[in-house]
Amino acid sequence: MNGLFIMISKIDLINFYPHVNEKEINEIYDIVSLKKIHNDKYIIYALCFLFNQKNVNYVELKEENVLSEGTFSKVYLDDIYVIKKILSNKYILVQESLISKIIDHPNIFKWSKFVLDQNMKPCLMGDLAILDLYCCLTKIKNKPKLILKIFKSICKGLKYLHENGIVHNDIKPSNILIFNKNLENIKSNEIKICDFSNSCFEIMESRIETKYTTLNYRAPNNDIEHDIIYYSKCDIWSCGCLLYEMLTNDFLFANQNDIVTFSKNIDDFNKFKNQNPMIIELIKFMLEIDITKRPSCNQIIEKIKSISLST
Repeated sequence: MNGLFIMISKIDLINFYPHVNEKEINEIYDIVSLKKIHNDKYIIYALCFLFNQKNVNYVELKEENVLSEGTFSKVYLDDIYVIKKILSNKYILVQESLISKIIDHPNIFKWSKFVLDQNMKPCLMGDLAILDLYCCLTKIKNKPKLILKIFKSICKGLKYLHENGIVHNDIKPSNILIFNKNLENIKSNEIKICDFSNSCFEIMESRIETKYTTLNYRAPNNDIEHDIIYYSKCDIWSCGCLLYEMLTNDFLFANQNDIVTFSKNIDDFNKFKNQNPMIIELIKFMLEIDITKRPSCNQIIEKIKSISLST
């Protein structure tokens, strides 16, 4: 683990805000380091620092331009950009901004700046993707070579996150952005992991059980009982579920009872029958019930390299 949080220091804040007093610097620092939001007014200060912005732009968000809506946020279309408005949880707003500042990898989506809407609410702005992986599932079904090409890029992005102490904690098709509608000719850097609202930071020993992966991709509950060094292995389980869905366009586990059935007889699990055997072996490799034996992203990437497919 490299510890990307070393990049955030009070010295950086003081240099960015030379005329702000020590008490205010401490409050801003607590926000950017995800410790505590003492006062909402300092969120704007924190975001300016995280995006290296001396000025703030304003946008008018219109409901007819809503692309998607979740529990905590709405995503709007704005010309060639997308804008994410956090509806309730300010911690998520700062966390996504922080991750955009400290990461730099071709398979990770980054917000480029923050803006204020017509109600003076901070929002995040970034490049507009062509599609997400969920929209592509029917197009890649029965194309194992293309499936592994896309999946390998996802694993590369996830490997970078894990090596830097970040657990995504919500790997699923809708959180994979695609920046090329011609999937047959897609390049690795046109596939990006997004949405860090559920993420955990191993370096901070944040408790993963307080943030819930989407049910169909959620690792067995006993995972949270282990030391923080194993938190990243929850993402590996989700990747196994994701790869199965890419292969079949169906959920591997509809509920936790399916995991119990799977764990009792992995080799004869009904959903694995009549599927590409090499990819099924790769999926089983990731779905090791014992979290301490589950592979790393690097091991998965090496496994993908060893698979030879003609189509």
